Amino acid sequence: MEVGGFDSPDRFLVQAGEKGIFLANGNLLVSFDPGTLEQKELAYTGNLDITGFSIAENYVLVSTEDNGALFYDSGA
Repeated sequence: MEVGGFDSPDRFLVQAGEKGIFLANGNLLVSFDPGTLEQKELAYTGNLDITGFSIAENYVLVSTEDNGALFYDSGA
């Protein structure tokens, strides 16, 4: 599957709104600057695929394929 120049066999999860643009694919969650489309890594889950995520001002909560949850704060 290809989305916005990204090509991957894994599914894409996308959120866009006032907080920004967020894309999860496989084991990586990134944010995009709307003006420059520069990427910033928000979460990396090793060998577990991301199945959902929630974004707040200072943290990210990620659900993974093993029904786990991982919490990342702004210092991660």
